[in-house]
Amino acid sequence: MNRLLAPKLDESTGRFKFVLPVHDHTRLPVIDPRKSTGAFVRELIEDEAPGIKLCPYDSDLTIGQIVEAWSKASGKEAVYVPVTTHDTHRVGALWEHLDAIDYLNEHDYEASVSGVIRPLRLKTKVETKPFEEWLKERDWHGELARPA
Repeated sequence: MNRLLAPKLDESTGRFKFVLPVHDHTRLPVIDPRKSTGAFVRELIEDEAPGIKLCPYDSDLTIGQIVEAWSKASGKEAVYVPVTTHDTHRVGALWEHLDAIDYLNEHDYEASVSGVIRPLRLKTKVETKPFEEWLKERDWHGELARPA
């Protein structure tokens, strides 16, 4: 899991906090690039018309859904703590990254590219592992023990 997105333990409550500048309604397409990309490419080549622009993903979740899935998979209680991009910048995040988050908070992930379709609109359903299953396969004891 990306360490910038990973939850941090709040020692005072025993709960993990996802402290993020992403709005709770923002949907984030999640993909396991090593496992799923090939299946989407195969579908585009074999069954779709040339020129199709696809936003491929295994799951398309809000932050709230991601936190809930993480809690179930890890067995640890977690909460979402919203912060602003300005707060995040004050603790060292670069505006080059935060500008993208501000954009995502106002627009769909692929809004800047016209004609993009999502996997549900493909002629043939591409079978991939949902994010929730990927989370369940992780060694959360080991992942959480690593230094930040």
